[in-house]
Amino acid sequence: MDLSYLEAMMGGEEAGPEYEHIWLALEAGKEGNLGLAGKARTLADGLGAYVKALVVGGADEDFAQELIQVGADEVYLSANKPDASGLAEFFEERKPEMLIFVDSSWSMEVAPRLAFRWDTALVPHGEDLGIDEGERALLVTAPVYDRLASQVYACSGHPQMATVSPKAFGEPFLDETREGTVEHVELPADSSPVREIGPAALRPKQRLTVETAKVVVSGGRGVSDDEGWELLQKLADALGGVVGGSRGALDDGRITKDQLVDITGHRIEPDLYIACGISGTMHHYAGMEKAKMAVAINHNPKAPIFKHTDFGIVGDVKEVVSAILEALA
Repeated sequence: MDLSYLEAMMGGEEAGPEYEHIWLALEAGKEGNLGLAGKARTLADGLGAYVKALVVGGADEDFAQELIQVGADEVYLSANKPDASGLAEFFEERKPEMLIFVDSSWSMEVAPRLAFRWDTALVPHGEDLGIDEGERALLVTAPVYDRLASQVYACSGHPQMATVSPKAFGEPFLDETREGTVEHVELPADSSPVREIGPAALRPKQRLTVETAKVVVSGGRGVSDDEGWELLQKLADALGGVVGGSRGALDDGRITKDQLVDITGHRIEPDLYIACGISGTMHHYAGMEKAKMAVAINHNPKAPIFKHTDFGIVGDVKEVVSAILEALA
């Protein structure tokens, strides 16, 4: 008979879980932080746990107070944005029962590394969260089959980890009477193998990215050769924008992860989005749906991308882009 619980109650062994509380790892200034904090409060109430948040890349105490007003009990502020090693040191000391991130390029870089380091599972891109109180398991609802269906995953291991969409939860109620603690912590900055030398005058200007550019010209597998991609770059340059791409373009080595427009990459909001040779899966649509104006160029008149754009041009990408460049000249 297992008497370990009785021994703990009698003082023979310290009772209580080694891992406890719901922790949030939030990137300062990103969408979805308050919504996740409000949802975490609901989950924690069902577990009898605290909500604790680490905010990286900023030390805004006003924002920390907002987190407390929507449900956080403790907020830790780090001016630096650490890499996975820096985060691991922080959380290994505190042992969260559950650790949840909001989807971003930073979280998708560090969260999988932490899960691998701790030999635990990570459920990415959640759209809802719940709790199996009997099992003390975090339940994560995530899309499958190009977002045509959803699957509920029950987390196990320690910590239980997930990332959620910035759009997963609405703006929560702010209770100005709630109180909590705010603490500044020093975490190491993300270490880079590149160091800057020389006078400030030699610093390159901050370059546009798919997240900051007003115009994004994206390519997919329908742009199959170097000539086609050179034309996309010329079009982006002519419009003062940047080149992005689909998951297919990334898999083919045509773009980097920084250029990926996709639910697993960047969700962008440019003034003009031009999709060239992109079939248009729901994952890609989730990345570009907030574009103020979207144009698709594809040789296939039945390509799904045409359902999600304001204007569509059926034709060979290279021929169409060449004609546009000639008109802009």
